[in-house]
Order: sequence, then structure tokens, then C-alpha cells
Amino acid sequence: MTTRGDVRCSACESPKRRSMIRYVVAVLALIGLAVPTPSQTRGFQEPSSARDGELRLDREAGNDWVDPFGKPLPWSSLAGDGWNVVLAIGCECPLARLYATRIEELADRPEFAEVRWTLVSVMPQDGPLDLQQFRNEFGRRLPLAKDVSGTLVEAARLERVPTALLISPDGRIVYRGRVDDQYEVGRRREAPTRQDLADALDSALGGRPIELTPIDAPGCLIPVARPAVAEPTYLFSRDIAPILDRHCVRCHRPGDIGPMALIDGDEVAGWSEMILETIDDGRMPPWHAADPAGSFRNENRMEPHEREVIATWIEQGCPLGDPNERPVPPTFAASWRMPTAPDQVIELPGEGCPVPAEGTVEYQYFVVDPGWTEDRWLVGAQLLPGVDSVVHHAIVFLRSPETDRFDGLGWVAAYVPGQEPIRYDDGLARRIPAGSKLIFQMHYTPDGSPRVDRSRLGLWFTDESQVRDEVVTAMLVNSSFEIPPQASRHEVTASQQGWPEGTRLLAVAPHMHVRGKGIEVTLDESGVSSPLLRVPRYDFGWQHTYRLAEPRLLAPGTAVSFRATFDNSSANIANPDPTRAVRWGEQTWQEMAVVFLDLAIPRDETANRVDGSASADRRQRGLEFLRRFDADGDGKLKRSEVPETFSAFAFERVDANEDDRLDADELQQVDQAGVGRRSERRR
Repeated sequence: MTTRGDVRCSACESPKRRSMIRYVVAVLALIGLAVPTPSQTRGFQEPSSARDGELRLDREAGNDWVDPFGKPLPWSSLAGDGWNVVLAIGCECPLARLYATRIEELADRPEFAEVRWTLVSVMPQDGPLDLQQFRNEFGRRLPLAKDVSGTLVEAARLERVPTALLISPDGRIVYRGRVDDQYEVGRRREAPTRQDLADALDSALGGRPIELTPIDAPGCLIPVARPAVAEPTYLFSRDIAPILDRHCVRCHRPGDIGPMALIDGDEVAGWSEMILETIDDGRMPPWHAADPAGSFRNENRMEPHEREVIATWIEQGCPLGDPNERPVPPTFAASWRMPTAPDQVIELPGEGCPVPAEGTVEYQYFVVDPGWTEDRWLVGAQLLPGVDSVVHHAIVFLRSPETDRFDGLGWVAAYVPGQEPIRYDDGLARRIPAGSKLIFQMHYTPDGSPRVDRSRLGLWFTDESQVRDEVVTAMLVNSSFEIPPQASRHEVTASQQGWPEGTRLLAVAPHMHVRGKGIEVTLDESGVSSPLLRVPRYDFGWQHTYRLAEPRLLAPGTAVSFRATFDNSSANIANPDPTRAVRWGEQTWQEMAVVFLDLAIPRDETANRVDGSASADRRQRGLEFLRRFDADGDGKLKRSEVPETFSAFAFERVDANEDDRLDADELQQVDQAGVGRRSERRR
């Protein structure tokens, strides 16, 4: 029988695995048990289960369970005489962390007061320190046990964590599945629409049959035990580690954004099946462009032969090999991913930003005055999250004191998981005018535990004499669309031309919200269209900037265009409301159709900026912006009427006559400079 719950392979030769084995053996010796094989696991009632499909977890099962400190904590001491809920978890699985908190909330409901609730770790790589940290951060009030030998995995035939089990007083597992429907593999709803476990509890406690069809929990795969082969084809130290170093370790390392480190062989063995699944469904490594290899300098795609190496290694039992053959993992100085330390580091002000354990956190804005008394020329920037598990994405904008010159979008840096820091080539730099302030826009997503974030911005500068071309950020935007209800493939387009002489395109960053389905960006020169970027499966959670392998020269008549596709149907589980028409807006439940362009413009041309199309056309777009946000219809925009980000960093620049109102003439200049819609950046 193929079983789940214990990886028996040569990963046991690693130091961490040897330590874990000593821990397990000591515990089993303490409570007088031998390590059972899967067929010997007492919790799995083979005859009954095989005969009528009934699964059981009797009180005599789980005698080898232990608490986070290795002390015996058998199931018989946890079960009580009534109904029980067990949540199978893995300490490093992100969904397990979220649902441990959610389970505690269910346990607090008065109608479930007589139910016993227990968290049980079933992942073999979870050691004592992992369990202690998990209990401290995510499951503070409920009992937490470690299933040492796979009892629970066998009894409930588990495949993923977190899986919820509802167990009757006589030991029958009457419900096995997800807690609710908020998450699917690789996708999420804004909030649950079905409370599976709570509904099952209501029925069971009310003496009614559980009529809902259980749905398997999404989350992390529990590794399958596979026999080791005598002469393996691939070894972790020699073959697997270099692949992970190239594609994964930049995020999956201690102290960085990946929920688990993929450096040690034993840890990788425990996550091996999950690694392969995320590779096969395109979730990892996170790269969404479908353009030919070599199109972008920051691409992170795994080649097919690398995937086959990993798959074969898993099938052969995850052999480690000689640890001395493992290449030295990439190193990063204090998480700054640049060759040198920053010239200046700027933190969120005050004590940082508190983030609750659960719920929706509105976008947070922080204004910082770095005290710049002279122009600075920026050649590199990195936004480093203070608590990476809760920072969904973040952007730093520039609020310039200048009103007589527009520099495109006031863009400084951005953070999304896996994105590389900004580092411009020699001769390129972004100008920061003296007196400028920085606006931090922070988007937080709770991770199940209260946090306080103090993200940091690292800046690298150069001397003005070294700058040949100035970097500015322009945007293609269509804000006049309306997506009909239930439309599964609605297209929105936009185009721009009129670039200053010598302009080169450096990078492209598309942005939509949760209804975004795909986007294509093209260059149109002399009637000939050529592809620039194709993202067939847009993912709001991974907002990449695609840096061209070779900059593209944009002649004044070259048009840069995009075609974005949106899914406003019920089939899109992230859709907040498929029954409503959707228009432009900066909230996630609204939509945006934007492509940001990093441009390098010769310094003698930067005064011209991006000229757009005809002046009349620019004025028309300015008038559209005015009509959209002029709530009281007085023909001017007050600060309270414009989007929040625009008010924070752009309003003063645009208000040329300083009357605290924006009229059509001022908005025309905004549109010409590519500033007018920069407030909707990356929402």
C-alpha cells in the first residue's frame, strides 16, 4: 500500500533528519512503543474501512503522539467522551497557519462549546522547534500534538494539510475535508461563501445526517513514502540543490518570504511532492510571461529537463548524496540583494504598522521626508518587507516639490514576492528632485497572527556626471471601460505613441485586479505589429515587472499597445460579485487596465517628456478624468474627490495655481505627463 506521512529515504542521513529521528526514537522509547510500519498503525481499522468505507480514529490510536516538547500526548488523553474536531496541519504550510487561527474562532462559538478541538502535525519534517514556534504564533489555545509515525494520516487517509476531521463519540470520522471554501489550489475568494466544517458540526450536534458532500482541503501535500533505490540517478547535493539555488532559494531561505527554506536536503524531501505539484501547475517558480526564453533579463522559468530531474529524484526516494558535493547556497547580505550595502535606508515611520491576525486591511499610506536638500540620481532600489508573511505588495512613490516639470510617474520602488530589486545599467538613473518626499503604499494580508511591520527602503545613488539617460515611468491606461456582469472574456485596449527622440523601453509592468485574466503588449511600427509581452494567466498575487533582455528603441511614431482580458463570471472564484458591472477604480473589487513602462530618455530630451498624441486628445482624456471624479459637478476636483494615492503624492504637483482645486487645464498637463492616473498604481 502506498502511504503518506513519512518520507523514508536517504534524507535521513542529514543532520536535521538525524536529530528528528533521535527525537522520535526517544519519544517512542519513553512511552514503550516500537516504530510501526504503515500496515501496523493501530488507528487504521483495515477490515471495517475496506468493507464499508467507514474511517475511524479510536481512542487506542495515536499512543505515539507527543506535544511540542516531546512529552507523550496520546489521542486517548485528548479525545474526551463527546465530539472531536482535529485539524491536520504542517507547521510551515501557509494555509495551515491561517486555518489554525480560524479553528480557534470556531472553537469559541457557544454552540460548539462541548466539542474538543485539537491540532495535529502530520508533516514528517516538523521538528520540536517548528511545533513550538507554530504554537506560539498560530495555535496558542488549542492542544497541539505531533503524529510521530503516521497514525492519523493512515486512519483518515489524508493527502493534504490543513484537513479538518469531525470525529463522533464512538470514533467514526463522519466528516473529512476543508474548513471552508475561501481557498482553492492557487486561488482564493475574498471571503468564504460556504462554511463546510461548521455546517457539518451543526448537523452532527443536532442529530441530523451530514448531507453536504465533503470537498478535499486545498493546501500542502503530505509526502508519500517511497523506497530508496540502490543506485539513484540523481542526488540532492549534486543535482537537485543547484536547480533550487537557481530558481527558489532567493525567496525560500531562512528569514525571507518563502514559507519554508529549500536549502537542506531533508527539508526539501519533506516538501518534494509539493514542489513538483507547483512546478507542474505553473505556480512555481513564479513567472507568468509566455514569451520565448531569453526575452527578459529577470525571467525565472524552469526548463523541462530540470523538472524531470526533480521528478526522478522523488520517485527514487529523495537520496541526499554526499553533503560535501552540495554547492555553497547563494548568500545575501542582510537580505539586500545588491553587491553593496545601500547608500541610504529609510524605514516606515514611528513604531511601524500593526497588522491584525485576520480580516481585510485597507491600503496604508506613510509619508517620509528623507531631508534631501539637493537632487539625487537613483541607480538602484529595494523595498524590503519587515514581516514578509503579511506584506502582499508595497510601492514607494515620489512626491516632488516641482510644479514646472513633470517626470512621468513618481515611481521609486516596489515589492512583490520574488521580484528582483531595481538596478539600472551604467549611464542610467532616475532623478529625485531636492525636497522630495516618499509615499509608502502598503498592502497587507493577515497571516493568522498579529504582526507589526517595519518595511525598509534601500537606495543606491550615483553622481550626476555619470548619468547619460534619465529613467522615467510612463503608463498606458484605459479608464473608460465597463465589464458586463458574468462576462468571461471582456477585452480592454489602449495605445500610446509620441515618444521623445532616443527613448528606449526598459521594462513593462501590467496591472489589473482580481478579474484580470490575461494581457498582451505589442509594438506597432509602420503598420507592423510585433509582440512585446504575453501573459495568458495573469495573477493578481504576482505583479511582475518584466525587464527586457535588450532595451527597445521607441521612435516617435511607434505605438505601444495592450489588450487586456477580464473574467467577471461566476467561474472566477476571486470575483467579489459577478452580478455587477465593473468599472475603473482603485479598490480591489473594482478594476484597472494599466501597463507601466520604464523608459530611458536622453537627458537633453527629458524636458519634452512623453508627448502623447494630439493636444486635443490629451485634453479629452483630462476631461474624462475630471468627469469621473467630480462628485459635486462643479467642474473642479477637490482633494476629497480624487483617489487616495493621488491626493497623497500628486495633488500638490498638479495644482499649479495653488487654489486647492484641479481644473481642466491643470488636468490636461497631468495627462500629458502621465501623472493623472498614477494614483491608481498597482491596486
